Amino acid sequence: MPEVLLKAADVSVVRGGRTVLTRVSLEVAAGSITAILGPNGAGKSTLLRAAAGLLPYSGRVELLGHDSETLEARERARQLAFVPQRSQLSARMTSAAVVAQGRYPHRGGLGRLTASDHAAVERAMERVQVQELAERLFPELSYGEQRRVLLARALATEARVLLLDEPTASLDIPHVLSLRGTLRSLADDGHAIAVVLHDLEDARRCTDHALLLDRGEAIANGTTDEVITAEHVARVYGVTLIENDALGFRLEDGR
Repeated sequence: MPEVLLKAADVSVVRGGRTVLTRVSLEVAAGSITAILGPNGAGKSTLLRAAAGLLPYSGRVELLGHDSETLEARERARQLAFVPQRSQLSARMTSAAVVAQGRYPHRGGLGRLTASDHAAVERAMERVQVQELAERLFPELSYGEQRRVLLARALATEARVLLLDEPTASLDIPHVLSLRGTLRSLADDGHAIAVVLHDLEDARRCTDHALLLDRGEAIANGTTDEVITAEHVARVYGVTLIENDALGFRLEDGR
């Protein structure tokens, strides 16, 4: 059985006096991609941020078998990398410098990048195909380009657990397809990946498991095919699921 690298058990989150997540559980195993699905306001991003240690929560989150709250911040960052929907970074840094931030958990103090750090940065940029953006200033990139650079920064950490919040937003079709391939390749290499998605077709095409949320509660949890059903879609989204009614694409190289 695949090793569970991230486990959230009965996680609840209260923000501004309002409960936005109620006793939600999630397991993400090595070699798999798990979609977190649901309409706007369902609690998808909240769950991801709580699992990343970015929001206070009740319940328990384990990383590689350890209580996340007992881990020192640098150690947690070596095990888990989070890619937000949108970056607040406004400093006029090059994209390469932004990706290099991912090496911080491996460096002592303000030490310079080592040869192995530079190699990790280059591998990450190559894997996400952002080498051509290396010398461009991050704030001047398009939203989609920034998303790809942020993913490269996460990969530069070499963390085994990757949490991505709507990574396909604002990407054009070739980059969506490329991202799907990258995520699958990372899973095949042993990463445990959880990804917030709005597009159910996207989830069906590139994820193994899914958690469906509505109003902060878990509605369904299982394989992606078990979760994305006509019954669940009607209950949560209030629409009828029509099978075999989607456009298909593939990259020119056959992927």
